[in-house]
Amino acid sequence: PACLEAMRITVYYSPDADKCTELEVEPSDTVKSVKQKVIALYAPPEWANTALLALHGSKDYFDNKKRLAQCKVQQGDALKFSYARTLTQQEKLQMNMQGIETEEFPLADEAHLRTMPAMPLPFEPTAASGGRARWASSALPPRGAGARRATAVRGGDPAMLGAHAAGRTSS
Repeated sequence: PACLEAMRITVYYSPDADKCTELEVEPSDTVKSVKQKVIALYAPPEWANTALLALHGSKDYFDNKKRLAQCKVQQGDALKFSYARTLTQQEKLQMNMQGIETEEFPLADEAHLRTMPAMPLPFEPTAASGGRARWASSALPPRGAGARRATAVRGGDPAMLGAHAAGRTSS
């Protein structure tokens, strides 16, 4: 069948729009193998850590493992090869801090910051206090039993609380 025969494609490999090469490839060749042919002709710059290949004029880059036939590459097609640098999260963050925009990226869980406390604060500003914070009544411990419980915990044996209150301590 014709789809298994060799075909010629043109690969543009430079920012200079006139620089291209013709390659003899087969529809069963992988994208990676085509990239390797171009890399052999056009060495990567120091900063590059990846290579991209797409139809000329498109930014839909082909996956390395796909075969040219799967990417719908045909006899006479023009492709664009580019060197690129995949940025680390740290590099993206540094660039963003310098005002250089990068594409959106998710933050790692540890990078999420809480801007609100998990529970309401135990004080609230009021108009009556001139905007100064005062303890919110909802944050105060209940009167009576709660106060005794706190005293009993600090004092040790809760049974002694009643005895102490009545003056019946053995000390």
